[in-house]
Amino acid sequence: EKIPETKKHLARRQREEAQRRNLLIGTAIILVAVIGVLLYGFLNETVIKDSQAIVTVNGDKITTKQFEGQVRYARFSMIQNAYSTYQLSQMFGTDPSILSSIYGQLAQVESQLTPSVIGQQMLDRLTNDLLIRQEAKRRGITVTQAEVDKAFQEAFEYFPDGTSTPTASL
Repeated sequence: EKIPETKKHLARRQREEAQRRNLLIGTAIILVAVIGVLLYGFLNETVIKDSQAIVTVNGDKITTKQFEGQVRYARFSMIQNAYSTYQLSQMFGTDPSILSSIYGQLAQVESQLTPSVIGQQMLDRLTNDLLIRQEAKRRGITVTQAEVDKAFQEAFEYFPDGTSTPTASL
């Protein structure tokens, strides 16, 4: 047998249903907000940050991705240079004048590896490169990929097709 619902029971059930509905809505809003914050953080770190301009020079920008790539490469090169210098100190470690020179070089590399120093150096270099490219464009100076390849081959003495052999002339 079903007991008839009184006004008191009906009001209580309606209040509980309203509370349950409000709790579900609140939980859904919080869940959406948390997912939104996580998604924004992920997109900011992987997409937005990389394309943000650090410096804008005459309308052209230097992005975070370009800057970070240059800093990583410069840091790697300096560390390799320091390691080579250290290896030299191990090989020629008996002469105090050589050791003094080597330790001076290592101290210089160490000071250049300071984040603010290397960062400013790379920012200056990227800005100068951008200014040079803009001026070259303004003057109508262009360089083809073939010219770039040839310059690299000559600088590193690498010729993929082999070096040309001189022919005897009679």
